[in-house]
Amino acid sequence: MAPGANSDRLLARDVTSSEIENPRQPLINGVTSSESYSATAAILPFLFPALGGLLYGYDIGATSGAKISLQSSSLSGTTWYNLSSLEIGLVVSGSLYGALIGSALAFTIADFLGRRRELLLSAVLYFVGALLTALAPNFPVMVIGRFVYGTGIGLAMHAAPMYIAETCPTQIRGRLISLKEFFIVFGMLLGYISGSIFVDLIGGWRYMYATSAPICLIMGVGMWWLPPSPRWLLLCAIQGKGSLPHAKEVAITCLCRLRGAAFSSSASEQVDLILDELSYVDQEKQAAFTEIFRGKCLKALIIGAGLVTGQPSVLYYAATILQSAGFSAASDATRVSILLGLLKLIMTGVAVLVVDRLGRRPLLIGGVSGIAISLFLLSSYYTLLKALPSVAVIALLLYVGCYQLSFGPIGWLMISEIFPLRLRGRGLSIAVLVNFASNALVTFAFSPLEALVGNWYSLRWLGVIAIASLLFIFFIVPETKGLTLEEIEAKIPIEAIPRQSPTPGFFSPETGIYRSKHRPAALPQDPFVDLVSYVFSFPHQGVTALVDSRSGASIAYAELRGMVRSLAAGLSRVGITSKDVVLVMLPNSILFPVVFLGVLSVGAVFSTINPLSSAEEIKKQMSLCRFTFIFTVPNNVAKLGGLGVKIVTVPEEPEFDAHKFVLFNSLISSDPNDAPRPVIRQTDTAAILFSSGTTGASKGVVLTHRNLIATVKLFVRLEASQYGSESWRNVYLTAIPMFHVYGLSLFSMGLLSLGSTIVVMRKFDVGESVRAIDAFKVTHFPTVPPIMTALIRAKGATGCRLQSLVQVSCGAAPIAPKTIHDFLKAFPHVDFIQGYGLTESAAVGTRGFNTINCRRHISVGLLAPNMQAKIIDLETGSCLPPGYLNDDNATSSAIIEDGWLKTGDIAYFDEDGYLYILDRLKETIKYKGFQIAPADLETLLIAHPDIVDVAVTAAKNEEAGEIPVAFVVTRSGSKLSSTDVIEFVAKQVTPYKKVREVVFVNSIPRSPAGKTLRRKLRDTLAASRIE
Repeated sequence: MAPGANSDRLLARDVTSSEIENPRQPLINGVTSSESYSATAAILPFLFPALGGLLYGYDIGATSGAKISLQSSSLSGTTWYNLSSLEIGLVVSGSLYGALIGSALAFTIADFLGRRRELLLSAVLYFVGALLTALAPNFPVMVIGRFVYGTGIGLAMHAAPMYIAETCPTQIRGRLISLKEFFIVFGMLLGYISGSIFVDLIGGWRYMYATSAPICLIMGVGMWWLPPSPRWLLLCAIQGKGSLPHAKEVAITCLCRLRGAAFSSSASEQVDLILDELSYVDQEKQAAFTEIFRGKCLKALIIGAGLVTGQPSVLYYAATILQSAGFSAASDATRVSILLGLLKLIMTGVAVLVVDRLGRRPLLIGGVSGIAISLFLLSSYYTLLKALPSVAVIALLLYVGCYQLSFGPIGWLMISEIFPLRLRGRGLSIAVLVNFASNALVTFAFSPLEALVGNWYSLRWLGVIAIASLLFIFFIVPETKGLTLEEIEAKIPIEAIPRQSPTPGFFSPETGIYRSKHRPAALPQDPFVDLVSYVFSFPHQGVTALVDSRSGASIAYAELRGMVRSLAAGLSRVGITSKDVVLVMLPNSILFPVVFLGVLSVGAVFSTINPLSSAEEIKKQMSLCRFTFIFTVPNNVAKLGGLGVKIVTVPEEPEFDAHKFVLFNSLISSDPNDAPRPVIRQTDTAAILFSSGTTGASKGVVLTHRNLIATVKLFVRLEASQYGSESWRNVYLTAIPMFHVYGLSLFSMGLLSLGSTIVVMRKFDVGESVRAIDAFKVTHFPTVPPIMTALIRAKGATGCRLQSLVQVSCGAAPIAPKTIHDFLKAFPHVDFIQGYGLTESAAVGTRGFNTINCRRHISVGLLAPNMQAKIIDLETGSCLPPGYLNDDNATSSAIIEDGWLKTGDIAYFDEDGYLYILDRLKETIKYKGFQIAPADLETLLIAHPDIVDVAVTAAKNEEAGEIPVAFVVTRSGSKLSSTDVIEFVAKQVTPYKKVREVVFVNSIPRSPAGKTLRRKLRDTLAASRIE
């Protein structure tokens, strides 16, 4: 159905690829990723490309002194020293015009040559240009040499940031690309020193330019030795320029060379992430030229162009400015330039040290503000403060320091980060072209303008440009600190780009299919990856994994993996293998994830049940799963008697009395080195989670390791990648049960892969929640509707502010719009989102995503990556996991062809791809997030001697979401009361399954086929309440 059409039933399925639109700019900006690497291995891929920056900087510094030497009648050593201001402008800006040529050349050849070969070519041009300039017999040859050298600059400044960005680890990418600027500054300092040494020699300018030639040779040899960019190799293969399997193998080898032995274990995963980004390229030979000016590449291009102002050109005239400030001798001016170079070096070092900690935007905003002030101050010196030469020196020093904190390192850093990989080469070449065009224009115009209208006018003009740049940065430029290149690409918003068609790109009118707006996500291709290995494969800086909200007892990340391996070793020792199903009947506990991951580590199948379940409910689940081992709390041992299964009682905290928990102590104390290494396939069953499904009866949903890996990747890690706090700094409070798929996916899997801290509440209590949020500085609180209601009431009763909370999410059950409104009114600083998923989809479905310009609190969010949905009239659909346990009829009733899962929900999508759930067609009742199968309650009720017919359905309830209501037909003459019915059920079920209301009727409405018409029952109930 098209957006805006009448809503109807929702179907969903998982897909591997689709055309996509990326989500918009998040409200919360930040960092998520980190990679293992060897510092010694990572330094060389930076060092040799950075020499290209050093040679660029050297040219700036050397030209500052060479200009003085070349114009001196006694020192130039030429007969053509009497150059006009136009000719001097051409000498100074000649390398910049050459850089323009190099940037334009890069646009056409960069993606063909690759980053490495482009840097090799730039080294050759540097060498030839340096020799031509140094040995020039006349002015035209010198200008040609300057142009050739500049062409090398253009190629190097285009390729070096890309090569470094694509090969260096995420967590030090900002530092290394900024270090390239450090090398530029160091090159300037070398140029100033060279000028100071040779300025008093006849023909000293020749020596200044010739000195760069040996550095060119070192750069060329180094780039010949380095491997190509793995991202470029994979891009070529995706575009049909080679074999993808071979390219993947070479890319893994290159990554290992670039990162060292420490990276070898995760190289394959990193390559999968890069292929994930490229999954939309679809084997096109190359990007069309017009694509550079469309969509998110246009956005990146605007940002890249906005980060250039032409202001490095001022440094070419540093010696001239200093001469006018009183340093009249050529040697004095060039030596003061050395001091400027040292200052630049120091300030660049400061930027390098803080860029990955403070971020890009703070440095840009602070630095550009100082640049504007310094330029206006320098302009005022030439007009009002001529008698105070110290003003010129102070202003120049301020300019230099602020430039090196902002535009110097950050401009080059960001333009290397923001372009999509497929278009990065061409996009960056245009940004570099704009950079050098502005620099060349300012540099060329500076001398003629100085002669025509004076220095003050030129400098004031540059100050105006600086103010415009400051406004642009403040309103447009995003923060990219710590994000992978793939995450940055997803972060660049595209809402400013007009749609080409009234039909949104994520919807196909022909098929009626809605596609996820997220980029397709590649899951691990290795068939032998299991969930536990996957969770622990992600490096992070997390310290505390789990902490008990009441006692403060905790498990650190440093010991979590060892505890899991110890438990796995113990389970293996007592004979648990892949043939066993282990039941975990535990309340929330910091040991719950340890048990869950330990069971999966030995290849066994995990199943769970509410620890408050009755003996009959346990026996029913036992008949389906055939448990061989049960983890539970001491209070449950009595009702588990007679099952013939080994029972392990589990303490609430890691520190416990070993005499009271003998078997558990034996298991958890096993040597982790004895942990088995079973062969586990992604397709092996990992868990059996019980759900009411879509047809009303309790059924076991079979989930594989691949299903749960998808949960981690497509639900938890995707959500974290969109938001801006470093994930390992986030603190989550868990009040929802871990035995539910919602809690299991977050607190026993996904968040552990991110390094977040999980504060565990054993049982929800609103007072304890408020205390825990304040005590542990909780930032994220996943909830269900009753918890939301309780927090609203707590605000009214106690005035609690929950200041540390950043986001509250809600799922598992419908929530009333009024509750959302009241919550946001009570806690306006908290971002609120909803999510939608099913046990059958391993909790993957949709997730809310608010943006600066778009806040959809009522919506359950955007489809997860790889997901598709249909809104249909027919009762057809399919299931993502293999199906229901030992229940082919239930599976077939929810599954149809082509992988569609029939959810039974009434829903619609809006024009931006956000999903809204209006009502439920399926029979399952959700009471406070718990699922209740009407058929289970009906089976109990019909056994009562006074009941001849019965049907159970849901009634809406503001606090609980839905409550079970029983419609009862009694035998003639019965005196059965509502209280009798409620108490009869309560004695046999878990508390949350109790019938909350009873309606006595004469008959149960049914269809001709005998199906209970529950909607008519709900309509009858609603009408009776109105009366």
